[in-house]
Amino acid sequence: MTIAINKSSLVKFRARPPDKPQICGGSFTLIRYIRMLAIILAASLNASAQVSAMLPILDETEAGGGVKSLAPPTVAPAADAEAPTPLSPAIINIRVSVSRARDLAAATVIAQMQQAPGRAMTCPRLIPAQPTRPSNGNGHEKFRWGPALTQSFLFLGIQHGFAMTQSKTRRELDGPFFKDWFESVSNLGGWADGGRFFTNYISHPMGGALYGYIQIQNDPKGMKREFGRDHGYWMSRLKALGWSAVYSTQFELGPISQAAIGNVGLHTPHTGTGKRKLSYVDLVVTPTLGSAWLVTEDILDRYITRWVEGRTNNRVLIWAARVGLNPMRGGANLLRFKAPWHRDRY
Repeated sequence: MTIAINKSSLVKFRARPPDKPQICGGSFTLIRYIRMLAIILAASLNASAQVSAMLPILDETEAGGGVKSLAPPTVAPAADAEAPTPLSPAIINIRVSVSRARDLAAATVIAQMQQAPGRAMTCPRLIPAQPTRPSNGNGHEKFRWGPALTQSFLFLGIQHGFAMTQSKTRRELDGPFFKDWFESVSNLGGWADGGRFFTNYISHPMGGALYGYIQIQNDPKGMKREFGRDHGYWMSRLKALGWSAVYSTQFELGPISQAAIGNVGLHTPHTGTGKRKLSYVDLVVTPTLGSAWLVTEDILDRYITRWVEGRTNNRVLIWAARVGLNPMRGGANLLRFKAPWHRDRY
């Protein structure tokens, strides 16, 4: 006979793949197996209690010649007697064999203990229930606004922290904030800002790609997309382009921007100070060439990094390929406190 037990008496566990055993110390392994056996014993006792409650009914059915169902016999209740409590469907409906579970656990422990001396024991890893993420009602997870904004402001703080190491930024901290900010933004115009080619056309697009990866790694619909012709990939990267454009505009013109904090654009070249003016080059180049940089990294990840992963088990080589060919993705990973070689596709 097999007996049903309550869900609260069970603990779900998943064994690690055989090619990646989890190595446990002796005492730690023993404690874990004792805990597992204690859980199974508690489940057995719970089932035994339920069997004890059913024994009178089973005795009655056997004395009456036996019946095919475990349903209690129909007895006319007394006038002053309360209605009998029906048996729980969980008891009658047989789902789990406790004896099989106990035998399986015992066989597992015995097999582990019979391993050759000096050989590390492997043990199953208990997997806690994972919290569910908010859904939009259609079975898809929502965009993670909180982490995305946190990572964006963290990188914004890093950028302005670096700017504070320059004397030209510290000199502009004095003076009326809003007046200087509005005057700086009003001087926006032209294309060339006097910056170097590397700064405008290499460094800023790299930043634009990193802004885009912040959006991608917080979008459940796009984080696992790989380069290809499918509509979902390009829609995901289009959203990343929009995020990059908003971030770039804020960094150049917003309330926590170079124009507001460093007064970039306040002193145009014709004033004689020699400070560069605020122009459109950064507003356009950062998100557009940044998205091109991002797609290029996706291509390299799809066709080269994947090729390396399929031909070696050397972790150092795989990590080097991921970081070397996808530096901006690696930077975005660091902003969420993950290893730069992390991939959401696994």
